[in-house]
Amino acid sequence: AQFIIVVVILSWATTKPDAAFCENINNIACSVKPPKDFVCTRLSRLENALQIASSILRQRTSDATPYSSFDRESLLASASALQFAIELQPANATYLTAYAHMLELVHGNQSEAAHFHRRALLAAPNHPASLCNFGYIEELWNGDFETAELYYRRALSADPVHVAAMNNLASLLEKRLGPSFFRGRRAPLHESHPVLREIRALYCKALELEPDSVTVMCNYAGMLQERCVGFSEEAARLFGRAFRLAPAHPGVLVNYGVVMREWAQDHEVAERMFRRCLRLHPGHTKAIQSMAQLLRSKGQYAQALKLLSAGIRLHPEDEELFYEEWKTRKEKREHEQRALEQVRGR
Repeated sequence: AQFIIVVVILSWATTKPDAAFCENINNIACSVKPPKDFVCTRLSRLENALQIASSILRQRTSDATPYSSFDRESLLASASALQFAIELQPANATYLTAYAHMLELVHGNQSEAAHFHRRALLAAPNHPASLCNFGYIEELWNGDFETAELYYRRALSADPVHVAAMNNLASLLEKRLGPSFFRGRRAPLHESHPVLREIRALYCKALELEPDSVTVMCNYAGMLQERCVGFSEEAARLFGRAFRLAPAHPGVLVNYGVVMREWAQDHEVAERMFRRCLRLHPGHTKAIQSMAQLLRSKGQYAQALKLLSAGIRLHPEDEELFYEEWKTRKEKREHEQRALEQVRGR
């Protein structure tokens, strides 16, 4: 299963409130007693809010349950601090972007998040994070790949080392080529097509800048594994490194297991990855499907069907699980028929 995650990363250089905010809050504090405590509290809350928002986005790349380490009170206080900062500086792209992410990830309010992302972009048309975020909105929420690509490229024009824009653009370019482009291709990646060369260059540059980015590793390794011939060893190496960095990430576990099963023929490691994913993330459809395929290849049809039946009960809309169940039943019947014919032939 292809593993593509589009992650939006905040691009502020520091989590400290800027000087203009400090000046504004000090002006307000003049009429408050005691002003020193008021200033310290507001600055501390805003700084904490920025740190939490940044941390939430980092966790998205290595944890299936981001922001779980923060209690609701802290999250609400952070949102309140960001609201206060925006009231004082309504055109501050960093505060607008942080608040938009808080609305999206914590409160699930995409329409309001889009509103604040739009405000951030209007406030700073060349702000790399705002451009990248708007590309994300066009790609994931609106399905407009062409416009999304323009925003990602504008983000890279504004900041040529913006890793999130590199990752998102590479992932988007692969999507725009479509699965039919890759199916049956035998040419190595770097010799086949200019767009593929650009995708590879974007991922390699992103990993050069952020060598521990699990998202970039998995996106790149997923493409190498499924789309390109002759790169399975590199894909396995990247997934192995991603596993060491994020041993609980479901996408890492499933895809590492798949590449170890299909390329290395190491079914023991593959099974360990699939079972770990199902233990940490019960009901994960790709883990169920991959584990069932492994069981079927070992002739353990009853166990495979039991796992698939449980998965279908949890995800009755998942066509791939139904197809896998049909294949398993068909292969089981054929296996039983061959066994019966052998008995009769004796």
